[in-house]
Amino acid sequence: MIGLITHNWRYKAGSVVLAGLLWLGLIEQSELATSVLTPIQYKNVPKDMELSSDVTDKVHLELRGPASKLRPAALADSSVLLDLRGVTQTGEHTFAINQDALVLPSGVRLDRAVPAQVRLRFERRMVKEVPVRSRVRHRPAEGYEVASEKIEPGNLRVVGPESRVARVVSVDTDSIDLDHLKDATEVFEVHAYLSDPQVRFDGDGRVNVRIEVRKTGSSPR
Repeated sequence: MIGLITHNWRYKAGSVVLAGLLWLGLIEQSELATSVLTPIQYKNVPKDMELSSDVTDKVHLELRGPASKLRPAALADSSVLLDLRGVTQTGEHTFAINQDALVLPSGVRLDRAVPAQVRLRFERRMVKEVPVRSRVRHRPAEGYEVASEKIEPGNLRVVGPESRVARVVSVDTDSIDLDHLKDATEVFEVHAYLSDPQVRFDGDGRVNVRIEVRKTGSSPR
């Protein structure tokens, strides 16, 4: 019996290994289905326009393909790539989430996208200067007052969709504490803040606020 097993054992072992590899190959190439949450990217964005709608940043995709292509590592670089080349006018534009809009491994097909469309609203880009206002959290100690204040720069440029920038009349700084200042001057480097997430500063939004605190009734230097 042992002789039957050991006779030509190299060929028998090789056959077992080959059969195992073939089985693994069949398993790897069998078609499966999966679902992934995929980011949306844009190309050919118009230079003089801004997205003014709330942007959907991810899409749920239901995919089919070979098992080896549906592993998380294989799908890590997948994305929805929307081409905005055809956007030449302001207003709403709808884009379909289909196979042509996807960046996927070869052999992977789209069954369904949720949402199946993305509607974006475009506006002209607007730039304007707005004044900066300091925001004080703790006033000077009792018996003291702000003798002088200077903000540099006093205005900041903001950029964004026309309708949203038009509503920005001023920006406030981060809060400043003055209760520790007595007969002294201090320069605070702080950031200004924009409450609208679709409006941004043309720069880092930092300003210097120079504040002098003196005894109440005393003359500023």
